[in-house]
Amino acid sequence: MSPDLLIAGLNTVGLIAICTIAYGWLQRLMPHRLVRQCAVGCLLGTGAALSMLEPYTVLSGLQIDSRNLFLAVSTAFGGALSTVISFTISGLVRISIGGPGVVTGLATMIFACLMAGLWTYVTRGKRRRSWMAWVMLGVILSAPLLAVMLLMKVMNPYVALMRLTTDMIGAVFFGRMFEGELRRGNRERQLNLEASTDALTGLPNRRALMNYISHISPTDQETMALLVVDADHFKSINDTHGHDVGDEVLKMIAKSISASIRHGDFAARFGGEEFAVLLRVEKTEDGYEMAERLRREISGLHEVFGKRITVTVSVGGVSLPPDKFDFRQVFHQADAALYAAKRMGRNCAVFL
Repeated sequence: MSPDLLIAGLNTVGLIAICTIAYGWLQRLMPHRLVRQCAVGCLLGTGAALSMLEPYTVLSGLQIDSRNLFLAVSTAFGGALSTVISFTISGLVRISIGGPGVVTGLATMIFACLMAGLWTYVTRGKRRRSWMAWVMLGVILSAPLLAVMLLMKVMNPYVALMRLTTDMIGAVFFGRMFEGELRRGNRERQLNLEASTDALTGLPNRRALMNYISHISPTDQETMALLVVDADHFKSINDTHGHDVGDEVLKMIAKSISASIRHGDFAARFGGEEFAVLLRVEKTEDGYEMAERLRREISGLHEVFGKRITVTVSVGGVSLPPDKFDFRQVFHQADAALYAAKRMGRNCAVFL
């Protein structure tokens, strides 16, 4: 093995290791899928571009690098958006490098993206792809070089075998490392979701509400309103009809709240039969109107497990500008408004 080939191989391994570490970091710190896909595209597009800066000359006028491996992994783990971004970055770099092989180089990159997309589609749905699947991806990625060598009539069995072997090993190594980071990222996101979600209703829990409030900016110009929604006579429903019915009533209330709030509002199960709704409003009257809307939406006769049950809620609310939004103080005021609604006979809304 020549020193140049060894150096090229070590450079590729180093790039793969760096990309894997960065991919794991992206998995943990970027919860939004589209943002992750864009970041993966940038990461692997950069990896493909860097690999082109250190090519290995196998024959006179023929150089090889690992760009297609990075593009294929981008497609497999980032989807179409990541593919477009990584191809754009690496394609612009290939054009800037210039030379008579620009068109051929871009064509092989397009081929790698398309075939990796087909490979991803065929192997979709599997929690973990087998090592043989990754070997097959490596074989596919070797095809463009072999085709170019045939067209140039410079077919060299040693070069062909070397390329085939390195692509297969690279695909298995790269793919398995990324799969491990993907599983860890998915597991962490699932644990974070479970830790911040109420298991019964599916709404965010108290912890998620406090986290949301901690991110409210004092410079926000919108007025905030906090509503506390409480199921009336809920203990009586549990005692009379059973806890299964009580659980269904809570799910119904949560569903009604979720359907009624707007994008940008936040609802959570605060505890027991109590729910908290955080609104962004233009004026105080908007908060009261939402409180009344929730009350009307929820209150009424509902059928649960074949039983017709009257369900009503009381709502207490308060509004304050963001720069004065101290949650303990605001919740205390909203709770006071709730108990005022209870004293007024329940099934009503009081807004301070």
